[in-house]
Amino acid sequence: MESNKQHCLENGGNIEKTIRNHRVQAMDPLGSVIVETGKCIFSFFFTSIAIFIKLQHNTGRLRKEFKKLEDRKNGIEEDVRLAETEGKCSTEQVKG
Repeated sequence: MESNKQHCLENGGNIEKTIRNHRVQAMDPLGSVIVETGKCIFSFFFTSIAIFIKLQHNTGRLRKEFKKLEDRKNGIEEDVRLAETEGKCSTEQVKG
């Protein structure tokens, strides 16, 4: 207690200023923890949202590619059926 009084007297007798300085020093570690925790949480959520948006985009592109492949497959099957009915190719050559 005596050292606090001496410290206060050395700072011009301003008790409020001394108390405020001690509070600020005590809050620095707590503030740092809060800021770092906030950064981690923000980073986690931002990254998660970005990944989710990218996943939706990639899923949409994949569906379009599947649709193109399915249309192409159906077109080829239709061409084969048409060729078989016209007698242009044998079934063994195409399906074998």
